[in-house]
Amino acid sequence: MAGKNGFFPIKFSSLIVFSLSITCFTLVSVLVWLVMIPRFFSGDSSFNRYIFFILCGLGIATGILYVIIIRYFLKSIVGFKRILNEMGTYLFIADAGTYQIKFINDAMKELYGLDDTVIGKRCWEAIQTGFTKPCPFCPIPQLTSRSSGSLVWEECNSKTGRYYKNTSSIIGWGNVKQAYLQHSVDIHDLKAAETTLKKRLEQQELLAAISQSFISAKELPVIINNALRLIGSFMRVSKVVLARLNTETGMLDYEYEWYNETQGLSKLSRRSYQFSQGGILYNTFILKGKPYLSCNDVEASPEFTAMYAPLGIKAFISIPIVIQGAFWGVLGIDECMQAHHWDESDIQFVQLIGNTLGGIIIRVIGENQLLRMSSIVDSTPQYVSYFNAAGRLEYINQGVCAISGYTSDELMRCGIDLLFDEDTRTFIHEIFIPTVLERGHHQTEIPLIRKDGEQRILSFSAFTIEAKKDDFGSIGTDITEIRALESALIAAKERAEQSSMAKSAFLSRMSHEMRTPLTAIIGMTAIIQSSNSKEKLEYGLAKINEASVHLLGGINDILDMFKIEAGKLELSPSEFDFEKMLLRVAGMMNFSIAEKQQSFTVNLDPDLPGYVVADEQRLAQVITNLLSNAVKFTPEKGTVTLSARRIAGKESLHIIQCSVADTGIGISPEQQSRLFSLFEQVDGSITRKFGGIGLGLAIAKNIIELMGGTIWVTSALGKGSDFTFEIALAEGSRKPMPAAPPEQQKPDAGQDDKNIFAGQRILFADDVQINREIVASLLEDTGILIDTAENGVQALAMFEEAPAKYRLILMDIHMPEMSGFEATQRIRALHTEEARRIPILAMTANVFKEDIDQCLAAGMNDHLGKPINIEELMKKLKRYLL
Repeated sequence: MAGKNGFFPIKFSSLIVFSLSITCFTLVSVLVWLVMIPRFFSGDSSFNRYIFFILCGLGIATGILYVIIIRYFLKSIVGFKRILNEMGTYLFIADAGTYQIKFINDAMKELYGLDDTVIGKRCWEAIQTGFTKPCPFCPIPQLTSRSSGSLVWEECNSKTGRYYKNTSSIIGWGNVKQAYLQHSVDIHDLKAAETTLKKRLEQQELLAAISQSFISAKELPVIINNALRLIGSFMRVSKVVLARLNTETGMLDYEYEWYNETQGLSKLSRRSYQFSQGGILYNTFILKGKPYLSCNDVEASPEFTAMYAPLGIKAFISIPIVIQGAFWGVLGIDECMQAHHWDESDIQFVQLIGNTLGGIIIRVIGENQLLRMSSIVDSTPQYVSYFNAAGRLEYINQGVCAISGYTSDELMRCGIDLLFDEDTRTFIHEIFIPTVLERGHHQTEIPLIRKDGEQRILSFSAFTIEAKKDDFGSIGTDITEIRALESALIAAKERAEQSSMAKSAFLSRMSHEMRTPLTAIIGMTAIIQSSNSKEKLEYGLAKINEASVHLLGGINDILDMFKIEAGKLELSPSEFDFEKMLLRVAGMMNFSIAEKQQSFTVNLDPDLPGYVVADEQRLAQVITNLLSNAVKFTPEKGTVTLSARRIAGKESLHIIQCSVADTGIGISPEQQSRLFSLFEQVDGSITRKFGGIGLGLAIAKNIIELMGGTIWVTSALGKGSDFTFEIALAEGSRKPMPAAPPEQQKPDAGQDDKNIFAGQRILFADDVQINREIVASLLEDTGILIDTAENGVQALAMFEEAPAKYRLILMDIHMPEMSGFEATQRIRALHTEEARRIPILAMTANVFKEDIDQCLAAGMNDHLGKPINIEELMKKLKRYLL
């Protein structure tokens, strides 16, 4: 490397000392020769001829040494220049006073298109463009003003237009005492990557802000308009619009719009456009199935000019919004001032926004809360999976595929080991999974290797899902970019961890409560199949029925919880006999109370009103929950008391107080503080003695508060509990419902139903084969004939082909290709006598009042809930067929 005297591979000082030594020795030898030669030829016997020959040898050796030194010196210079030319960086040396180039390596010549004639030119003339004097950013003045050191700086070169990182210093070079050395590294791609990363981080921040706004309780129009404003402001475009497809008119209705007021734009004058075959959007999204449509310059694109130019649009991106596999609408990003180049990052960002909007629209306005949650989980960009202790995957969402780059089939076939290197796999199997098994949950950061070899850092939250604790759920968040800005996102990460832990605890408990009755159902089914004993058959069927009722109760609680969280829990008031409702609920508890040999008392105030107006089903649900808890937490031979009394009121309004008291285990003050909270239980440990998913009291509290009442508990450990609520009930008409005349009454359920529907044919549409088989089996002895369809399209076609063939239609709601709602509407629209008169009964798992009302509004005559109740099914069939 360089010495103090110059930028050379050897030191001049060492070379000079060595050369002077040889030169002095040579001069001495020559003087000796000049003295000795005359004496040698004169025959002087005192001269030692051997000394003469030795001196001659030294002279020859001196010459050889000169040749070696000169050859080594020249070879060193050539080798050094070769090193400078073959360096991966660009390098030149110039006189620090005159700026004249003294040396430039081959890489820099090639970069700037120079040759050897550049030597002697001033550096700012050779490697810059448009400069008539030294560059204003030149570091030479700063370097020459100090004794030593170097400068590292960046520039965008005016000649190449690329960014370089330069290292500059002052050195010695030949006879130039102050030479300027600069070597440069091309960092243009790194700069571009930094810009892209910054843009992606800004996009992630925007998506986080949009997602956070969707969590609010505001109405959907307010939420969407706010999202469009955030998108438009971030992308600095002219307009952002969201259109929804009107399936009845076949028009795209532009319901939501944001426009940039600073550009002097105004709202859309036309709010609807035809969406049909032949149109640009229809052909692109429906016929071709493309994920986006974009144009950088409308005026230069004849295929877009006719549609977009009259609207003042210069450039655009359009993204289809797809919900549950069906086209819902279009998200449009419009630039109205000038042509605009959309890069791949812009298009991917808008697609991600479209997916997010679609997921949120499902959450807000979807028909079924569980389907909404499933859709959101599947479309979320997060990594969500379910796997066992061996690493075999049972479920992955689309986020896993997007993050890893692998297909769903590859991941399901190879397991989680496909995603990690050897060290990480060892950590997962030897430390991570055992930790989750021990604690029930664990969170850590793990590097994931994508299919293309890129490493991503994910923050994983894993938790056990079932009571055996040998299966796990995991939620992973890609924090690769976040780690680069970790100081700014620490608070958000902590909030995500807390939320994940809360969800993990609830999911673990819910999984246990769901799988316990399922285990009973599956186990008892196996016992029945392997036994011929009538006693075991009856016992097993009773246990299956008991477990099924327990499981259905848990599912209903979860559905109610989703309604409460979404603010969709509604009451359906009707007139009913209040006292009969109380006695009916009390009668349902007799079996459980008898099993535990408990004492059960019902105290009813004689001043209670007869008929009242309220939601009978929800009120009965509250009382049933309170009684079930009292029986559950009261030991054998304990006491449970149901009381109801009128405490105040006017002529048409009564204040009713109901209480359920027990002599059970009691509740501590600390436990009472979280008793009515969602996802909470008094005993939340996995080994708790009493089951339940912790939703019953929270749901009861919400129902009572919806009715305008209050609920509270009085309790002490070991002394029992007293749950009390007060509500105001409007007085009913007090008129009993008249019984139907004998001649109009249908045959009762107790008579023999064998061949009761012989020769009558019905049409049953359901996309699930097992449902079709169950109905056929249940009705086998009735003699009824059943034709089946797998979706609404088949059902409509079969009825159109032979409308007089069928006496009744059983119609599922959620089916592929065509739903039960649409199929019913199309049948009613046939305008034939058969289409108008045929009874259509909904058979669906949607059993809430709003679901029933929607079925009736679609043109159906009645409703049957799933799971199928044979008595209810026979009752409906007798009503419409006999």
